[in-house]
Amino acid sequence: MDAKRYYEWYNRDDPSSLYRPEDEITFAQRLSWFSKNIPPKSRILDYGCGEGVLLAELHKNGIAGPESCGVDISENAVGRASIRFPYLRFLATHPNGITAFPDGSFDTVIATEVVEHVFDTDATFSEFHRLLRPGGTLLLSCPYHGFLKDLVILLTGRMDAHYHDPYSPHIRYYTPATLLSVHRKHGFRLVKQDGVGRFPCLWNSMVTAAVKQPV
Repeated sequence: MDAKRYYEWYNRDDPSSLYRPEDEITFAQRLSWFSKNIPPKSRILDYGCGEGVLLAELHKNGIAGPESCGVDISENAVGRASIRFPYLRFLATHPNGITAFPDGSFDTVIATEVVEHVFDTDATFSEFHRLLRPGGTLLLSCPYHGFLKDLVILLTGRMDAHYHDPYSPHIRYYTPATLLSVHRKHGFRLVKQDGVGRFPCLWNSMVTAAVKQPV
């Protein structure tokens, strides 16, 4: 099964697969952190938008401008987003994750809880860089991992459930250092790195802000 088929299945119209992203434990914290790092009326691309909840909240708060858009590899997710928020624009990406937008189309690209799911890390970060205008901002969140958290997971007997679940959709695990290295490789200067959920060294997620530089 390729990535597109998998995420169509993942976002299938089946009550067992449906969820509300706004109910996630760190959603409000991520929204608040991102909002502080985006000027009002910005051209925002919500990459891996799912049901479009984050973009809808940014629009409601006057942060997402009229040229903002949400994209997702899953047409099922895009369809649900369009029904739920018909006043916003949502599009499906190419199966390889590439969008149809010209270079430099956006002021800000947000990918929240996305990069841990992608198969081709280099292609995804290259697309982020292409889509941003010079000096534009890449905002990410992904599950946090680090020595102390991994030690707690190990000592509490949760290693299999956390790292080795064959049905988990997570295929990448980032520490602050490894996420920084990917940013640098693809022409981004990291300007902020923080965490949300729990407390330092045991965060649920990392949140980062980085500026596009020439490659």
